[in-house]
Amino acid sequence: MQVQCTESGRICHSFDRDLFVATKLLIHIGYHKTGTSWLQAHLFPNAVLGFGQVDRDLLRDSVIAKRPLEFSASDCAAALAPEIEQQERQGLCPVLSHEALSGNIHAGGYQSKEIADRLQTMFSSAKILIVIREQRAMIQSCYQQYIKIGGQSTLREYVLPPERWSSRIPLFSLDNFKYHLLIDYYHKLFGEANVCVIPYELFFSEPRAFVETILRFSDLPVESDGLNQLPFSEKSNETPPSFALEAKRRMNFLYPVNKLHRLDAKSDEDQRRIEFVDSTAALVGSLAPKSLQDQLKQQQRVWIDSVTDGMYAESNQWIATKCGIELNRFGYRMSAESRDRSGKPASVEQ
Repeated sequence: MQVQCTESGRICHSFDRDLFVATKLLIHIGYHKTGTSWLQAHLFPNAVLGFGQVDRDLLRDSVIAKRPLEFSASDCAAALAPEIEQQERQGLCPVLSHEALSGNIHAGGYQSKEIADRLQTMFSSAKILIVIREQRAMIQSCYQQYIKIGGQSTLREYVLPPERWSSRIPLFSLDNFKYHLLIDYYHKLFGEANVCVIPYELFFSEPRAFVETILRFSDLPVESDGLNQLPFSEKSNETPPSFALEAKRRMNFLYPVNKLHRLDAKSDEDQRRIEFVDSTAALVGSLAPKSLQDQLKQQQRVWIDSVTDGMYAESNQWIATKCGIELNRFGYRMSAESRDRSGKPASVEQ
């Protein structure tokens, strides 16, 4: 497979669209905070189960990070083709997996349509895996991650940024979690039969069924010794206690950060500042009693519940009907009347 590289003019690999169309490929687009780290560490690199994961940094640099006017399908194909072909030669199902393929959660997922179009241009016959999460739990988890990477805004400031700023630069948006909008777009690009939507909560209630669903969708056998060896109980990216996060938020002004993201901290001074903030916040979190920790977390949940009241019911109902998923089983709001009056989202790890 040769592709004409537009930047250098040299021949890298032939961009034979017929070959790319025929490629058996699974593309996992996220969302963020839906067990992606576990999938990328234990399932998608698992050759015993039939998967072969394409390098995530390569995927990010060639598909996600390119500006719209700089993106070239030929150049992207030149970068990805060797690894995809290598996985295929080994009889594996190549997997492109990166949560940012569904857009950056802290920027309202603004790139999601652009990235979907890029993927369809290159891999029109691919299968698309989308993992969603109950919106209230998702929002709280996003905020927790925002603090972990250096964020300083309060929950209200983060969730409800001023409209005058949102019109200038991409910021967090509650509308990003009306999942049906992106699911419907992928249906139109790849066909409904080639898009699989799974609720993240299934991983906690029935982890084996969660993985088996992915294997079947990928046309891979589910009867495998490798399935029994998966570390279903292993957790990735555990969240610090509530008070530790609050202390960290208040101290993050000491971090080498901008308003949204941690900058590269390469100097010894940067590292000392980061270690001081993180260790001090962890100490605060360890000293606070569990009752206060739970109270702070519950206050956040109640506020998120009130802000999102009635916002996602129609979207969730569309998904439940179109994709055949019993979302109400996992605590998703299906109507304004059926909301959980306690304000608590589905009971899964944050």
